[in-house]
Amino acid sequence: MRNELIDAIGREYRWPRSQNIPTAVPMTTGIAYAGLYRSDDGATVPVTQETERLLIHYGQQKPLPVFQTVGEEFFAIAINLRVRFGGPAPARPASLTIVHGGKTISFNRVES
Repeated sequence: MRNELIDAIGREYRWPRSQNIPTAVPMTTGIAYAGLYRSDDGATVPVTQETERLLIHYGQQKPLPVFQTVGEEFFAIAINLRVRFGGPAPARPASLTIVHGGKTISFNRVES
């Protein structure tokens, strides 16, 4: 419904159609995304995993839900943010990359 409202407003104000709206797909099972990730400058991002989404926790902000799209990429609906996971063991990603606007921040999993 959200996209339908945005499309209706866009038609009314003659906005150009967005070509970069991802589509959520069911989350890949058997992958342990949840964990604590740390950047080179010491910032930490805890990630919790739910059935249909991940929650990105950053500082004192409310957890941000992100949804899976193609591959190991996730996107937020509330803001223009992309999250990618990587590493040599597909079942337990070793790294997390957050892309927000023109800024990219890389994090590595902190072993417990």
